[in-house]
Amino acid sequence: MANLGKFTDPISHIIGGLKYSSPIAYGAFPHQGMVSKDAEKASALAAAETNQLYVLSSQSTSSIEDVVKATNGQGNKFFELDARLPAAVRQDLVDRVAKHPCFKGIIVNS
Repeated sequence: MANLGKFTDPISHIIGGLKYSSPIAYGAFPHQGMVSKDAEKASALAAAETNQLYVLSSQSTSSIEDVVKATNGQGNKFFELDARLPAAVRQDLVDRVAKHPCFKGIIVNS
């Protein structure tokens, strides 16, 4: 068996230059409001509290602003942008995400 004693933090991971408690992120899962009234706000808060990356879907039932408010702007987030949305909608979403420093990147999904 390998000696893992020399590793003080074996599961932390760096994503986009930022250190997280593990390589597992909260993925972009849309329409969470269909199963929970707290929806993406609760998921984003849990991610922030555990130092996990959170990815907010462009198809979320919670708005960008509501997720930021629920987390007090804490925790690093990425935004998943659906490239199939109309150009004006995509631009609006990108502009809104850009207003919040807790969003560290955009993932384009087609």
